[in-house]
Amino acid sequence: MGPSPPGRPAALPVLLAGVLCTSCSAEVQSDPTELWSEEDVVAERTFLPADMDTLWSIGGTAADTLLLNPYWMSAGAEGVTLWDGGRNAAIRISAEGEVRWTFGRAGRGPGEFRTVRGIVQLPGGGAAVVDNVNERLTIIDPDGRLAGETNLSGMAPESVASLDDGSLVVLTHLAEPAFLVSDQNGVVVDSVGFPLRTYRDLSRIARQGRVVGAGAGWVFGFTAGNGWWRMGRDRDAAGFPYAEHADFPGIQTSVREEVVDGRTVTTRSTRTTESVFTAMDFGARGDTLFVHYYGESNVRGHLLDLFSLAEGSYLGSVLLPDWARGVAIAPDAIYTLAADPFPVLTAFRMTVGEGAAR
Repeated sequence: MGPSPPGRPAALPVLLAGVLCTSCSAEVQSDPTELWSEEDVVAERTFLPADMDTLWSIGGTAADTLLLNPYWMSAGAEGVTLWDGGRNAAIRISAEGEVRWTFGRAGRGPGEFRTVRGIVQLPGGGAAVVDNVNERLTIIDPDGRLAGETNLSGMAPESVASLDDGSLVVLTHLAEPAFLVSDQNGVVVDSVGFPLRTYRDLSRIARQGRVVGAGAGWVFGFTAGNGWWRMGRDRDAAGFPYAEHADFPGIQTSVREEVVDGRTVTTRSTRTTESVFTAMDFGARGDTLFVHYYGESNVRGHLLDLFSLAEGSYLGSVLLPDWARGVAIAPDAIYTLAADPFPVLTAFRMTVGEGAAR
């Protein structure tokens, strides 16, 4: 298992049994046939000319205490919204780099959080947060106040995205339904299964990923697997490979037996055998999907791979000026999170292609 970017939850949790055993056995599951192979990816990345003009930066020193342990973030015209695990709070920062509000604290009650796995900025200035352990969707209004909460018991939400009509898509840990669609108030109105039986049959450790809004639909991308899907509420789905191939992680299931009060107790645990982090973050702007890719490249963490949302074709890549553990795409800016060694958030204006001066 490859290293996890500093300060960020591991993308591939290792699940271990919590009991000792008198008899143990392990079985490595064979992976389903992959839709994409190494022959499907580009032979070599094409690096596009790009200008990255710094607009502002926050953090980076011990004296800057606004950001303690930020990782998930989402951007829009109003600025950027981050989830800071050190504060157990969401933070809204304007497009000019000013803090607008903070919301949240640790706990189980209203407006409290335990294990946040995703945040999305909403049209009009609000935000939505999914908590994997509290199993709920929390809506924050544009002024940073609690607007509502939706119970997602049994779903263990992993990521959340906003569509152009203001509705939300929540990625669950399930294959059926993999995606819950809610209205602007968080009321679930629909559910969508994972495309193709091959991928529904994957272990949920191997199947995990992220979602991002893309017009009226959304994109799901694997964070340890090989590719992304363009999806919609009408159940249409089209899948495409990343620019760099990565196999799905191998999954090892261990069976442990322990005699307790004369009874044999069997415990199963699952862990990955070999894995590579692939896409860490996604963003959409117009008809372009931005994939912050990690992989095995020697410039991993600096890579933004660009794809056509309409065709799924690879358009080229951009190198970020600094290693980033998180990226968020806004209509007129790009935000990056780094740690050197203290958290730092930077806003750039990015020009890609012929408009970039070189």
